[in-house]
Parts: sequence; structure tokens; C-alpha cells
Amino acid sequence: SRSGPGTSPTTQVLGEEQSPDDGTTTTTNGEPLGTCVFDDGTIVQFGQSVDVVLAEAIESLGSPDEDTGFEIWEFCIGTRTRFIRWGSLELVFTEEVVDSDTGVFTQWYTEGHNDPAGLVTLDGLGESATVGFLEVTFGDALVLFAAFEGDDIGLFAITNPSTGAVLNGITDGLHPEGVVTTLWAGDSCTRVFT
Repeated sequence: SRSGPGTSPTTQVLGEEQSPDDGTTTTTNGEPLGTCVFDDGTIVQFGQSVDVVLAEAIESLGSPDEDTGFEIWEFCIGTRTRFIRWGSLELVFTEEVVDSDTGVFTQWYTEGHNDPAGLVTLDGLGESATVGFLEVTFGDALVLFAAFEGDDIGLFAITNPSTGAVLNGITDGLHPEGVVTTLWAGDSCTRVFT
């Protein structure tokens, strides 16, 4: 089924499957952080072409709200980068051959509490999760610190011990009730400027 911004697809991108009809949740284990799973079960991964990933994303999420096309961005590596956004979800593509207008999937990013609703990782981590959830769920794989000395805003990294893949994020506090406000995986574009 096709889901667009403002609707709740049955499988959220970034890996967790949830049925809004009966409230049950099942998790698909083993997908790397560079993976998006759409509501029809289609999986896209870092390194796949923009054409493949975009077609799958449109099939699941509808037309994007914004598409920059390939441009040079000072905060991104590579030749040119393309940002395609559905609400708060942004998929990032990096051009491999200069001026080819083709590229590969290199990063996903989400911020705020906008559509599409319910974006979560395989472990159930989504925006609005708490620092307490991070601490209990990820244990030693979690590194959380103040964004600036004396500041309560937190930056975190969760490293998958078996793959080394890193999930990054920002919280609005360092205490257990602090809330995750931003998530991303992939390092093609810098997301925190300190």
C-alpha cells in the first residue's frame, strides 16, 4: 500500500515493523544502520543507486516534499550531494562521478517531530525516545555527552559492536527524561557543527 506524509505506513523506514491496527510490534533483526525498510517490505541500503532508492521510497512514501538535485555542499564529502526529503526524513545521495547526475545512497537523517510519523530503528529508537531508553537498550554501545561544556543538550553515538556502524543523534537533555530530537546514520554530510 502507498503511504504519504501524514499517514502511518505499516513498516517504518529504518527498520521497525508496526501494525497500527492491533498495536503489536515486531522487529526485524540484523539490518545494518544504512538500511531503510519500507511498508511493502522493500529494503534499500547504503551504496544503492539514487534511482533504485528513490523509486522504492516514492512507492512507499509518495512524492517527496523537496529534492535539491545534485549540488556542491561544503558540509558534505564527495563531488556533489542530493538531498531528498519527506517531512522530517531526509535521504542523502552522493555523486560518484563528477557531473554525472547519478549517485548512491550514503546517509539518512531525521529531525523534529514531523511526518512521516513513527520513524524508528530496528531497536525501536525513534524521535521522542528518552535518554533512559538509550541507556537501557544500548548500554556500553552508547556514548552520550554534552554538546557544549555546561550545556544540557546531548550528542550521542551508538556503535554496533559487530559491524562498527554508528547511529548518531541529539537529545534535549542528558538526564534519563531527556528526549531524542534528531537521528542520522552515514557520514557523507556533517550534521553537528561544534
